[in-house]
Amino acid sequence: MTEPPSAPLEARVARLEALDDIRALQMAYVRFCDGGFPPDRIEELFTPECVWDGGELLGRHAGHAELRTHFADVATRLEWSLHYIVSGDIDVADDLGSARSTWYLWQPLTINGTAAWHMGRYREQHELTAAGWRISELVLTVDSFTPFDRGWVAQRFMPLG
Repeated sequence: MTEPPSAPLEARVARLEALDDIRALQMAYVRFCDGGFPPDRIEELFTPECVWDGGELLGRHAGHAELRTHFADVATRLEWSLHYIVSGDIDVADDLGSARSTWYLWQPLTINGTAAWHMGRYREQHELTAAGWRISELVLTVDSFTPFDRGWVAQRFMPLG
């Protein structure tokens, strides 16, 4: 929601700062993913009671401990990735304490020695904490996870095991 031009300047600036902070949080998340999933950094991005849900393909993980385990496992199989996050849309609540966002994902990667494309959509919930904005829920809808040489028409989903 955008503040009307008649809203107090402080409220308009606070909303713009929240939008900027959430964009920066999203970029920190993709840098985390593309940087090998350093386990000591996950708490900086998510609330303690967070949920990361990648559906049937990637599983559901709740709380910091489960996230660390999940990302440590992914790090053993994911040799390289580059997350392109596009078309972000952020809706900050009127109280400026929570927000929702959606993002599209286009990701070339190498997993288990196979070059692949990963395409999907993030739907997230954010909370403003004493330490700043954090992700409280991240739901990743995987639209395609396909080998580079076959493409999504020939093989939309590849085994990740």
